[in-house]
Amino acid sequence: MTRARMVLAVLSVATMVVACGGRHTPVASSAGTSVQARLGRADVATLPTTVELYGSVEAGRSVAVSSRVMAAVTAVSVKAGDTVRAGQVLVQIDPQTALGQEAQARGALAQAQAALSVATRNHARFKALAERGAASELEPEVRLLKLNAD
Repeated sequence: MTRARMVLAVLSVATMVVACGGRHTPVASSAGTSVQARLGRADVATLPTTVELYGSVEAGRSVAVSSRVMAAVTAVSVKAGDTVRAGQVLVQIDPQTALGQEAQARGALAQAQAALSVATRNHARFKALAERGAASELEPEVRLLKLNAD
């Protein structure tokens, strides 16, 4: 070993001796202190697996549901909090209401078709009269406007 290494090794050992040496003060003994303990019997028991908690829950997503037809609800297929999927029937409405609305719409269609037929005939009639000079030239144009408006 070289002299420098030898000096370094001696200094290291001396440093450890000085750092680790010294007096050790013992911790106060607790031999005079007593501990109270009680023995008991351990029993095997079944504990309930449910816990009752109180609070409120908010949905992460909610959707407004509506109907195209105003009618009385006759049956509800789901209850609050149920998970539903797209296309699932949620409520059933009174079919009589929808049938009545359909009948009204069919009546209105028939009335509009009749009005169109009358306007078409009137236009043709006044056009023929105007061609013979029996009606003013303005009359067929008025009937045509009325026909297109209906």
